[in-house]
Amino acid sequence: GGAVGAYAFEPMTGQLSFLNSQSSNGTCPCYVSEDKTGKWVFVANYCSGSLAALPVNTDGSLAPAQQTIQQFGKGPDTARQEMAHVHSTIFSPDEKFLMVADLGTDQEHVYSFHPAENIPLKEALDSAVSLKPGTGPRHIVFHPAKPYLYIIGELTGTIDAFHYEAQSGKLTHFQRIRTTPEEFKGAAGSADIHIRADGKFLYASNRGDANSLAVFAIQEDGRLSNRQYISVNGKHPRNFVIDPTSHFLLVANRDTDNIVVFSIDPATGLLKATGNEISIPNPVCLKFLVP
Repeated sequence: GGAVGAYAFEPMTGQLSFLNSQSSNGTCPCYVSEDKTGKWVFVANYCSGSLAALPVNTDGSLAPAQQTIQQFGKGPDTARQEMAHVHSTIFSPDEKFLMVADLGTDQEHVYSFHPAENIPLKEALDSAVSLKPGTGPRHIVFHPAKPYLYIIGELTGTIDAFHYEAQSGKLTHFQRIRTTPEEFKGAAGSADIHIRADGKFLYASNRGDANSLAVFAIQEDGRLSNRQYISVNGKHPRNFVIDPTSHFLLVANRDTDNIVVFSIDPATGLLKATGNEISIPNPVCLKFLVP
């Protein structure tokens, strides 16, 4: 089975100290998220198709899972969608809802969040959405200021845009766009998705045969328009991160053991390789910790 670990963070030195670990109540945990109060941690178990809610103790260590939700179903891709595969758990900006992407069933589940209760999640059945069969929803991002949500589809190399109703958690689809140029015919293997802090540009990574980053401008109505496709100067960009100043984007290339630094043009959002790279074995996730 899988596990979730808790670490203490020393702001002055950046040093991590192991506190404890708990079972994720599933296999192949691939994503963790924490509520703003710091009282709950949620984990997505990819292989077993479940998610679990673990309380956080006052010292920062984790208590055993209080709630485990098993997803069911499958999709048309027999190699990747033979069963449910929960890939990410993302809070809405007001933390009223937890959004759960299931790559195996092409579902976006919506759960209302009740942090004061022992069983914190309740499914908002009327708010869940089904994506186009075979999409493989992987990661989710909310617009920082407007009621829009974007889901990246790993299997189809697409981004689906939704209007988000804050009161009910309901999602209404309004756009689907490719993460690669029209002439691209290979496997995109789309992975990660982020929006610049000012809400003007969206970025997405592609693995597979593409190994690229895609840049989109976000229009006033939430629709995306493609602006750039650029090589990541490596292979398998599983994850990337925009630095707190929004001046730089760092991409983790797992299969080439390098982290590549791009500059972000403030006006156009376009990326340019700075020439700065960090050699590190198999990087898969990057996070900035700002004390």
